[in-house]
Amino acid sequence: MKQFDFGYSIKCFFSNCRIIQRLIVRAEIIFEALFSKPSGTIATETVSFKRVEAIPEISLCIAAGYRTNKMGFNNLKLSLIDFSKLSVKSWIVASPQTTRMNSLYNRCVKGYNPRYLITRIPFTGIGKPHCFQISKSGYFVSTNGFFTYFVNTATDQVKIFPHDFLEKEPKFYASQSCFSPDGQYWYFVRWTLSDWVNSINGKKDTVRCEIGSVRLSDQNEEIFAEFDYIDNIHEIACSLDGRYLVFCSLKSEPYLPYPKQSYYRFPKGYLASHKAGGIKPQKIATFDLHTKKCWFSEVPVPTSSHIVFDPGESDVFYISAHNLVFHHLSVFIEGEASLFKMRISDSCTVIEKSYTDAELYRIFQHDVFIYKGETYLAVMSYTNKLFILYAKDMTLYKKVEVGPPIQLDFSKTGNILTKENPDIFFSVNASSDGRYIVLGTSGYFCAYDLEEEKLISLKNAMLDVGMGLAHTRPYGR
Repeated sequence: MKQFDFGYSIKCFFSNCRIIQRLIVRAEIIFEALFSKPSGTIATETVSFKRVEAIPEISLCIAAGYRTNKMGFNNLKLSLIDFSKLSVKSWIVASPQTTRMNSLYNRCVKGYNPRYLITRIPFTGIGKPHCFQISKSGYFVSTNGFFTYFVNTATDQVKIFPHDFLEKEPKFYASQSCFSPDGQYWYFVRWTLSDWVNSINGKKDTVRCEIGSVRLSDQNEEIFAEFDYIDNIHEIACSLDGRYLVFCSLKSEPYLPYPKQSYYRFPKGYLASHKAGGIKPQKIATFDLHTKKCWFSEVPVPTSSHIVFDPGESDVFYISAHNLVFHHLSVFIEGEASLFKMRISDSCTVIEKSYTDAELYRIFQHDVFIYKGETYLAVMSYTNKLFILYAKDMTLYKKVEVGPPIQLDFSKTGNILTKENPDIFFSVNASSDGRYIVLGTSGYFCAYDLEEEKLISLKNAMLDVGMGLAHTRPYGR
């Protein structure tokens, strides 16, 4: 008997039923009009951890956030979580109203269908941002597709960039951006809505991108260059010496497209796609801020996602490759993920070392840190295993099971449909001294102590900070 997946069927139903989609959008507009505060409204709150025994002093302060209905409908709560002071300071920000989003789409997108809104909720101002970051200069930044929140934590003021994002054809911004080393500038890559639609409809293979910066103190914008690249740019990272920007796309294209039917109704179609070669490899981009030149380098494992630069070598970075496909609002794993150590030199970016493992799939996040003079990588896998690697030669130091183990069976079709799980640790950040690796699920944290080689639960110590489903970043990065 074929297995029936109710949740998957509901997703497909909502993604294809135009009437219900329009009703959902109308409901969002009504709720927004009734309950939302004006853009720029902000409130703050500070709370402390619950006092629980055996909480170590962890030298780490991270930026996190989630959606909240405090102060109106569907607003954003940006939280600075200080594990050394056991405190959480939050800024509740009113979202920009999106009542004109439908008319804007109609004007900019030929053959507009509300499916574009529903399938790209994080890009419309309705969904939640993908990442939260705070600069050394004290600006909380979070991108939500068409616009970005800039919160001045010294003055408790918020601005939206660009302020006129609904007045003209909107541009998508990379899901995760970065700061200049001094924390004074925010770097971005963006492309137009019409280019994106042409890309997903198969009319164009690339989109026209702009790369530039915003001065955080006054939102003054500068465009460095334009170039053609793949859409759905996921992350931008800046080298520690401020010379290079590296970015990559999370777009995934199988050699043989997945069938329109569900995974459970037509497994033979998914098997055929897997046998046809899986996913096409893609190229990552490197931009030299000095020469304003951009070049591209192929990564052999597809679906590159996250980038972290080495703390000691400004021309070395580590990039994850997920080996997954987005299909029907779901995520399919095609095979083992990999982590690559890459070096930039003479307008060329090359792979030096790599690491993969039979239990390494869908790398949610990774971090690089120094502990007792040695540089390590902390890598979090979908299987709820924490991999700790020696960064020098990309070999395994330790593998730690940090949550309920997740078993994956590829025997049926060669690929597998992933499931949402509230106990999966997808956020990973190392303390400043390197002793602790703090991991986060969608609602709580734990820490791995490298010195005592043990896992410390912070679940009962934390208040309901509600991380949501976004990535966290250490203060200043």
